[in-house]
Amino acid sequence: MGRIQNYIKAHPFLPALLFALLFVALTLPGIEWGLPAGWNVGELVQRVVNALHGEYQFDTENFDYPSLPKYAMYGLGWLVMQGGGDTYEVMLAARALSVLLGALIVLMTYLLAVRLRASTLGASLAATLVLTSYLMAEHARIAHNDIYLAFFTLLVALASLHYARMLQRVWFYMACLLVGLAASSKYNGISLALVPFGLHLLLHRQTPSRPKAHASESFFLGTIFLVMGYGIGTPTAILWPAFYFKRMLPALFGHAVYDLQPGSQLGITGMWPSLIEALSPGFALLAVAGLGLAVSRFARRRQEAGLVSALPWLVLPAMLLAQALPTMLSYNHPKRFFLPLVPLLAALCAPAFDWLLAKLREPKLVLWRIIFVVLLLATLGYATARAIGL
Repeated sequence: MGRIQNYIKAHPFLPALLFALLFVALTLPGIEWGLPAGWNVGELVQRVVNALHGEYQFDTENFDYPSLPKYAMYGLGWLVMQGGGDTYEVMLAARALSVLLGALIVLMTYLLAVRLRASTLGASLAATLVLTSYLMAEHARIAHNDIYLAFFTLLVALASLHYARMLQRVWFYMACLLVGLAASSKYNGISLALVPFGLHLLLHRQTPSRPKAHASESFFLGTIFLVMGYGIGTPTAILWPAFYFKRMLPALFGHAVYDLQPGSQLGITGMWPSLIEALSPGFALLAVAGLGLAVSRFARRRQEAGLVSALPWLVLPAMLLAQALPTMLSYNHPKRFFLPLVPLLAALCAPAFDWLLAKLREPKLVLWRIIFVVLLLATLGYATARAIGL
């Protein structure tokens, strides 16, 4: 048994892959429901189908969404139609792509938890929390843009964590490029730029021996990579910027007051009940514990070894704040806006789970250990039932 555990610990990709395959097995059946009409009137793939039939052009009329998901679905749909497929098969393929992105999110959540020094059991819990999330199950079954934002958000987190640990500028540039791709998936993704650029500024402030010109140069190049990432997914923004931004910016700012009602609350005060319901109370409590543990480890490490050594523990709390910021400043905060937070919070749950389990191993705390395990199983059971019930 010990040899198996050591092998799994040395090869974390293998259990991560198993969780991803399990997600595919649970999510793929039933994705054809409602096709070709579609059960979600706002499902982005319907615009893609119109574009494939020459009835619609991206970034010319409607600017509610940036275009990376549309072009990804368009390219896949074009290949399907070249193979003789019809509208039904195009929409089915686009939904299957969402399932694949969901599986990769599960895989990367496990790996992110491992990067946070979580045990195999803790990382497995993180992957299971994403695997059983009803938000993930729902949005991996439709061809819309939220799953794309969640995917690129997780990649930004991994790249930023590498940058904070390895202090290599290539990871800063990679994180900036991925922020651009995230923003090109959904406008909210632009707030993620706060994390790599914030890390960049903190690191250069802590190393005064580096010439200021180097800091300005890398900051400028990071901005170029961000713009490049956005342009890859939404080329009109680069090829025809005056036309694009004149129409995109009003649509962007309109998101914050969409469906505004007299009793609507700003997200910073009104989004929390929806977030807790989206996660489940048990998941939310463990996530709060994980967030508190990360902040305390950052503070302790900073005191012991300095800010630069402590920065890796700051990455995920900063990612959560950056991702939630647009929703906190908006009157529009439906549950789907919290999808990108799910894998980040799940990854933070892993070290919190390990810490709690270690504390509860004392013989005098056996009753509390039993209560903790029962509550955890109830949380996972409740989440599984919600996800299967979709």
